[in-house]
Amino acid sequence: MTDLVAQDQLTEQRVIDVLGVKGTREQVSQFVEYARRTGLDPFAGQINLIQGRPAASIDGLRVVASRTGEYEGQAPTQWCGADAVWVDVWLADEPPHAARVGVYRAGFREPLVVVSLFREAAKQTKPWQQMPALMLAKVAEAQALRKAFPAELSGLYSTDEGVGQQHAAPAPAVVQEPTPSLDDLVARIDKADTVADARAVFQDAQVAQLLDTDVDDQGVTLRTLINDIGQALAAQA
Repeated sequence: MTDLVAQDQLTEQRVIDVLGVKGTREQVSQFVEYARRTGLDPFAGQINLIQGRPAASIDGLRVVASRTGEYEGQAPTQWCGADAVWVDVWLADEPPHAARVGVYRAGFREPLVVVSLFREAAKQTKPWQQMPALMLAKVAEAQALRKAFPAELSGLYSTDEGVGQQHAAPAPAVVQEPTPSLDDLVARIDKADTVADARAVFQDAQVAQLLDTDVDDQGVTLRTLINDIGQALAAQA
């Protein structure tokens, strides 16, 4: 814990009163205990309670890594677009497609590098809309720090990533084909060249619940029309 807050000052009520932390009493209690155990200071913005779970800021993750005595800095952040060409500064108006960060740890021969993809990490929030390159870099750094220091950071996600990666990607929209009209189905069966064409029209008419609808003044239904044309096509084959 930093000198700003002594251990005896880190109480549930103080966290609620000063920081306005929201959660059940049990969640706040667990949060305070977690902050004490990790030594992260919620009053310095190093850790917070989000959706009932502790989440560290990127500064908090850096603090934990630094305290191990084995954190030796990072390789410069780089970004790339669809061309997969890495650059040191992202100047394009559109968001980068990916960012990568490497973290150095004592005793490791190479930096532990993580590549984060924008399509997987981006959130529908104002920071991501206004500063996509910065936000993606912070996500990549958080993942790289956790990769380099798993014992210290396992399960502790940054506020930029989303708590515990709980934000599942939205389900793809279901695209519904327009229901064909009676006129459309009649026109299609009149143009049918094969039995397969007639069968397809029959299936679409069945889905549209139009098979027993009259197609003329004589009381001929769409079902009868499709069957007659289908039989004629089968005889020609």
